[in-house]
Amino acid sequence: MVDVVVASAGGVEEDLIKCLAPTYVGDFELAGRDLRQRGLNRIGNLLVPNDNYCKFEDWIIPILDKCLDEQVAQVALPRRMLCPVPPPPTLALPAAAVRTACDAPAQGTKWTPSKLIHRLGLEINHPDSILYWAAKVGGQARGALVGRGPSVLSWLGP
Repeated sequence: MVDVVVASAGGVEEDLIKCLAPTYVGDFELAGRDLRQRGLNRIGNLLVPNDNYCKFEDWIIPILDKCLDEQVAQVALPRRMLCPVPPPPTLALPAAAVRTACDAPAQGTKWTPSKLIHRLGLEINHPDSILYWAAKVGGQARGALVGRGPSVLSWLGP
């Protein structure tokens, strides 16, 4: 039984990407320049086609949009009014109402890295995903989702 898994934030992304499209085993010594010209990326000894990243974006953007909707679910105005962009001229709102909406704290789900990682595990719903199994067996993912540096994902088993 596994009690803890530690990975970089890139490991979280790659865990999901491998479930959306094939990732191939290559070699650590393959030249990156040659691979890029063929539309491949090397991650260690794994080869990931460029298109896999497009599929990942197509998969994750609607999920992030849903997360945002859930975050602002209890705010009176639609989320497009929560940003500093002025309302369209056809929408007659006083400036004070827009300012109030922009300053209003979100009352819906407060997304932490742990909650987002858990949600992604549920959404991927694929048995090859570590995040899927962590979510399915009720483990709690903890960590930070940042692109570089010492951030990690750790999963504490049940």
